[in-house]
Amino acid sequence: MITAMSSARVPKYTVITGGSYGAGYLAMLGRPFQPDAMFMWPSGRSAIMGPEQAASVLAQVRAQILARDDKTWTPEEEEAFKAPVRKEYEDFQGAYNFASNLWTDNVIEPSETRDVLALLLDVASRRPKVETNFGVFRF
Repeated sequence: MITAMSSARVPKYTVITGGSYGAGYLAMLGRPFQPDAMFMWPSGRSAIMGPEQAASVLAQVRAQILARDDKTWTPEEEEAFKAPVRKEYEDFQGAYNFASNLWTDNVIEPSETRDVLALLLDVASRRPKVETNFGVFRF
């Protein structure tokens, strides 16, 4: 899928409606694949991983460091460690943060989606055809 996505020379548009994280964000035409246009609904979120996953991974790393030093932590200490990580990811992943950093072209209301995509498809129909040369597909 990644080879096809990166090799296809067709108009490519992305609309993030909910959570879009990690490899799924990349494989489903995230910004690194240079879509012609990328939009997010106000409910859209994106990051390398979700807030809970990030907090859990960092807590596991911290627990391993503590175990190496023959220390432990209580569930309350673990939660106190996770809370700011969750908050940072929640603040980062929002549609308006992505738009303010130019990682998405615009935040559109769900009711605008059909009109926006119709306009983009109309513009795409006026572009000249470009030949696609696929790389090697491996299964």
